[in-house]
Amino acid sequence: KNVTVYGVEDCRKKAGIVTFNIKGKSCEQVADELSSVYGIAGRAGYHCAGLAHKTIGTWDTGAYRLSVGPYTTKAQIKTAIEAVHRVTMMP
Repeated sequence: KNVTVYGVEDCRKKAGIVTFNIKGKSCEQVADELSSVYGIAGRAGYHCAGLAHKTIGTWDTGAYRLSVGPYTTKAQIKTAIEAVHRVTMMP
């Protein structure tokens, strides 16, 4: 709830990257809260891809991007999901 995820819906066509925004928070605020409170590193802004942001409708706001690598565990992914959920409830 209150999280807008960008990209294709079919998860079989996705890479290990999720780009999203949280309603009522800037992408920079999301990055700060996930980093300072939960120790999660991600990227906020336009990711050197302005045209991509025009395409997905985030030209005015940017977005937060979180990615996984070959050594990311399922437990770490679950922790990140829970942290995003908690950030949606933070003032």
